[in-house]
Amino acid sequence: MGQRIIDNIIKLLHERKEFFLLAGIMLLGLALRLINIGTEPYWADELLSLEAARHYLGDPVGLWHYLQIAEVHPPLYYYLIQGWGSLFGFGEAAIRSLSLIFSLGLILLTYWAGLVLFKSKRIALLSAFITAMLPMQIEFGQEARPYALYCFFGILSLILLAKYLEEKRIKNRLALVVGFIACSIVGLYLHYSYALILVPLVLFWLIRTIIKKDGRELIWWLATMAVIFVGFYFWLPALLFKTFLINEIK
Repeated sequence: MGQRIIDNIIKLLHERKEFFLLAGIMLLGLALRLINIGTEPYWADELLSLEAARHYLGDPVGLWHYLQIAEVHPPLYYYLIQGWGSLFGFGEAAIRSLSLIFSLGLILLTYWAGLVLFKSKRIALLSAFITAMLPMQIEFGQEARPYALYCFFGILSLILLAKYLEEKRIKNRLALVVGFIACSIVGLYLHYSYALILVPLVLFWLIRTIIKKDGRELIWWLATMAVIFVGFYFWLPALLFKTFLINEIK
């Protein structure tokens, strides 16, 4: 009994130590991302996003049609900064704080990914620390652009897929794959670069399925791809138009 109590105390101390280390990493990431977040003026792409969102404030259909014709990027981020700006204002710090929040969330997700993929708290903490310090991620967390957001959904997709591939119970697998689908559709509507995250994930899943010769898993894969396609279909004509036909019109 005494040994069990001692073991529980040691375990609790370790957990508290890891909690404080992670909290310290989060505070470090926050401090780095707050530097000059509200003092640097908007740069070109930030201004284009912001002006489109503000011009069509209260007119979501008009914004959708404008983005289909005039903008290169998918629409979700414009709607997000419309809502965010309506609540907190359209100043530099206010609008960029949306990216800041998702950038901090990315640090937590990186810690979680370390636990899921490597089953190691040390690797998880190191991964979170690297993410907190990484110059590119600091920059993403200070920009009124969707980069921090789609990175967040990208690593969340990775975690959900990894947990799905480990899970045996149908109910839990369904919940995980629904989460993966949702993150994938959101990511694609945030930025086309999300495909650079999605494609390797689904190819890994497919190759793993083929190697294991698992016909049932192949059905899951095909169904998932079909739902993601249907979810993005509403924006697909605009993407195809801008990719293949816009030069013909010019």
